[in-house]
Amino acid sequence: MTIAAALAIALTVRGTAALAADGGGRPEPELQRVALGTGGAVATTHPAATRAGIEILRRGGNAVDAAVAAAAVSGLTNPGNNGPGGLSYMTIYLSHQQRAVAIGDRAPAPAAFGPDDRKGLVGTGALSVGVPTAVMVWERALERYGTISLRRALQPAITVGRKGFVVLSAFPRADRLKAFTSSRELYFDENLEPYPVGSLFRNPDLARTYELIAKGGAAAFYRGPIARAIVDSIQNPPLAADARQYAAEAALRPGKMALADLAAYQLPAISPTRVRYRGYDIYSTPPPESGGSTVSEALNILEGFDLPGSDRALALHRLIEASKLAFADRARYVGDPRFVDVPLEELLSQGYADKRRCLIGDTAMKAPVAPGDPTPPYDTTCPASGSGQVEVEHVSSTDHVSVVDRWGNAVSFTSTNVSSSGVVVPGYGFFLNNEMTNFNPQPLFEGDPNLAETGKRPRGNMAPTLVVRDGHPVLSIGVAGGQTIQTTVLGILVNHLDFGMPLPEALAAARASQQNTASTPAEPGFLDRYGGELSARFGQRFSSTGEIGVAQGISILPDGRFVAVADARGGGGDARVVVPAE
Repeated sequence: MTIAAALAIALTVRGTAALAADGGGRPEPELQRVALGTGGAVATTHPAATRAGIEILRRGGNAVDAAVAAAAVSGLTNPGNNGPGGLSYMTIYLSHQQRAVAIGDRAPAPAAFGPDDRKGLVGTGALSVGVPTAVMVWERALERYGTISLRRALQPAITVGRKGFVVLSAFPRADRLKAFTSSRELYFDENLEPYPVGSLFRNPDLARTYELIAKGGAAAFYRGPIARAIVDSIQNPPLAADARQYAAEAALRPGKMALADLAAYQLPAISPTRVRYRGYDIYSTPPPESGGSTVSEALNILEGFDLPGSDRALALHRLIEASKLAFADRARYVGDPRFVDVPLEELLSQGYADKRRCLIGDTAMKAPVAPGDPTPPYDTTCPASGSGQVEVEHVSSTDHVSVVDRWGNAVSFTSTNVSSSGVVVPGYGFFLNNEMTNFNPQPLFEGDPNLAETGKRPRGNMAPTLVVRDGHPVLSIGVAGGQTIQTTVLGILVNHLDFGMPLPEALAAARASQQNTASTPAEPGFLDRYGGELSARFGQRFSSTGEIGVAQGISILPDGRFVAVADARGGGGDARVVVPAE
């Protein structure tokens, strides 16, 4: 499919011009799924966030500036998945220096949170909250690699919070939120009904929070009135009188975060993962995120196969098998490197990939497969893989922004509230994360790296990824969707780099998500096209599921033009360029 054809089928999905009854504000433009042009590009989950990033680029800001501005607006438009109460990772390619850097952190456990607190922990409630890291990430990224201040970057979000934006489908509406007075007052009307798609929504409390951060920097978030409000909402959850009607008893317990947890937080220095694949440099997130290691290990395994030269069913079989192996190693070895020894260099070595690849034959391995031993030297005689453990599924809600500027700087920026504690900080308008649920509730095996400890970061899945060739970025890609993030990024990379699909087609293609489980969840379109042949020829097993992942990406064409793409999955994606092609 050509770029022109992809544009023709994907540009406009639906209008979102309906306004609240008072008629205030202005309607959003129609969602734009694909944009082609020059001058810079932005892809997000909402047109208000995309516009914020584009305006920063238009006024001379760089990709980091635009990414922070867009992410802050996404904290309003996609508040359950993103915002100052969550956590984020940014992978950046600095074109003039021809190097990649990373900034980010998972939310560490409070000092008073221990292993026993993870037992019986539910996704809703104050006990599930980890120390938010997003605001520190915004500030650090701008200080080191941006051209504007945090004050300037937050102005679009302050305006959107006060003037309002049109509600799209990824907006809070779960009944569990009604257990907390602050959440029900903000996100439900007087009849306890969620705001419908197309209505105008304002969040002046979050606009005021952004103003405080704009004035005082990250210190205004981690100390002072905002910090006190966060801790009070955790230690004294704002429970509604009828909270038990909407949430389990375990969700109503107070949490253990203290002011000292916020005041003492420091953002660690990290470096992105890097592997070579088909002549491309692939950069992504390091542990405790598992996105970079899992995608990179799978790519290293696939490097030894001629995927374009094989038939498509055989290539997909090998992709599914490589994903099983990478997820098995993820569960066994990836955790917070401050607490456990993560053999990242060995996991991402080509020698270890060769050892794992030899296990892939013409018949599907019975999953869960066992992890390998990444300790060199590497035995490639293919001993039986054995049986492994199925990891607990962690529900996640995430948001992603991709940006490339006119100078060739590229950003892939993923943020999350995990699946949100459901607690809005009273008077400040943002949800708190429920990061502590990302720890395993009990060991999967001896030496499990993802068990709760005081101050430890849980393992995450985010994989904000950049692809570079000969010192020039060619792709920024990222996905929302918990443990489907890694499989979706992997699938899009293979579609684009191996199968030669233009990014709109690569991103729209039907998906499957093998996470070392007995059967592979797959979208109906994937099953209709490939399921029968993969089952008959290779013994693959599938289960039908709904949409897998929500992706945003930007590809840079050889002539320098940008193709920005936002996923139709999830209902709200929007992609734009500074100067559209005529």
